[in-house]
Amino acid sequence: MVGANHRPGAGWNVRKMEKRKEFSDLKRDVIDAGTCSGCGACVAVCRLLDLDFLSIDPVSGLPVLGGHQQSTPAGEACAATPLVRAAMGDELQCPIDCGYCYYQCPRVEKPALREDLGEYYEVVTSDAEIKAAGVADDVLTSLLASALADALVEGVVAVADTDGALPEVRIAMHKGALIEHAGGNYGAAAALTGLADAIVNYGLWSVALVGTPCQMEAYEKLLSVGRETHNAHNFSSVVRLRIAVFCDGVLTSEGEKREGCKTCADLIGQFADLSVGSISASAGASVVIVHTDVGKEVFESAQQWSFIEAKPLDRSAITALQQKQAEKREAGLKEQARRAHSAEQ
Repeated sequence: MVGANHRPGAGWNVRKMEKRKEFSDLKRDVIDAGTCSGCGACVAVCRLLDLDFLSIDPVSGLPVLGGHQQSTPAGEACAATPLVRAAMGDELQCPIDCGYCYYQCPRVEKPALREDLGEYYEVVTSDAEIKAAGVADDVLTSLLASALADALVEGVVAVADTDGALPEVRIAMHKGALIEHAGGNYGAAAALTGLADAIVNYGLWSVALVGTPCQMEAYEKLLSVGRETHNAHNFSSVVRLRIAVFCDGVLTSEGEKREGCKTCADLIGQFADLSVGSISASAGASVVIVHTDVGKEVFESAQQWSFIEAKPLDRSAITALQQKQAEKREAGLKEQARRAHSAEQ
């Protein structure tokens, strides 16, 4: 149920909301402008507000007005939504007192970056079951399995590759499901839509969110806008752990970097609690970066309970990774400036 204080102008930046924006503005300023990352945050917040007006297009991977994004646990039927009513002939329009899809988008305005612990490690899995499965992303899977075993989280927003055009966002609630979904292409999935699935469909109160750097940035922005306003379904307290996977951009079928990825200035996921990737790691290992105290607690617990083995990353490897991060930041900021200049012409 949406809280009583749900209007964007209540308790937030009223000046920005004087001329209310809506999805048509988001489409014009972000999606059509080629800066949308396809993170799914706008779809998630629309569902958390019990509106369900937005969905992810299954071909482009971008948000659209209409369709039906909501998924349901096996054996449960979907309730009638405004989208169903629209299909019956009603005109589909955003509520006049909303605008969250626009104002929570990090490509409209970026959130403030937090202080970073910046601890770098080289890590291998030591969990026998995960080793035997021979899965991709075995260190990521081990960290998540440890968080589930510790009961820090009840479920994990994960991504599984399928035969479809896009990977599917899944909710994994035990180690077997994590192993089954391991290796999914997070860059091509709207991972944040899984936050609404976890809360609305599964009734979870503690969740780990896994995604790309842009998805971690989007969740931080969603928090900064939503925590003091709607906080629909108490979402701000549900995500207990954020893990980013390194990402240098998603490629299209033509081998070109997706337009929305060209403006991204984050390789490692600076808004996460932990980041995991293979860049600068030895063969068979992963690099894990600890960003926050929460991340440090999860990382140390995974070591204590023999889910992972870790050692400090060599200084030369850290320097190489930081150089790649600096290069991506420079390229992203340069592309942002180019587009801003073009828009002024």
